[in-house]
Amino acid sequence: MRLDEARTGRCPDVLVVLREHLNRVQKTNVAGPADFVVEVVSPDSFERDREAKFLEYEAAGVREYWIVDPDREVVEQFELIAGSYVAIESSTKLESAVLPEFWLEERWLWQDPLPKLRAVLKAWG
Repeated sequence: MRLDEARTGRCPDVLVVLREHLNRVQKTNVAGPADFVVEVVSPDSFERDREAKFLEYEAAGVREYWIVDPDREVVEQFELIAGSYVAIESSTKLESAVLPEFWLEERWLWQDPLPKLRAVLKAWG
C-alpha cells in the first residue's frame, strides 16, 4: 500500500479497498490508502504498529484501523474522523465503522481451536 507521493509503503496484515476506490488497486500495489486495515502485532512490531504505522495510516487517510494484540488479547479499533483517529468503543462484539456488515466476536480471535468457518457464517446469518 503506497501511502504518499514519496512512495512510503506498508504491507498490512489485512487491507480492504472499497468498490468506490478500486482505481487505487494496481498490478503490484495499492496506490493510496486502503479503507480498512488490520495489523496483528508481535512483541517486535508493537511500537511500529501502534506508533509509526498509526501516524502514517492516519495521515494517509486510512478510514479504519484495527490493532490486534494476541499477547494481551486486545483489539484496538480506530476510525478516521476529521483527519484524526478516534477510538471506537466496543464490548465483546467488534463492529466495523467502514464495513457495516462486518463484525466479529472478540472471543473468536482467542479461542483454541479457532471457530469453524461454518459457525462464523451461521452467526453472521
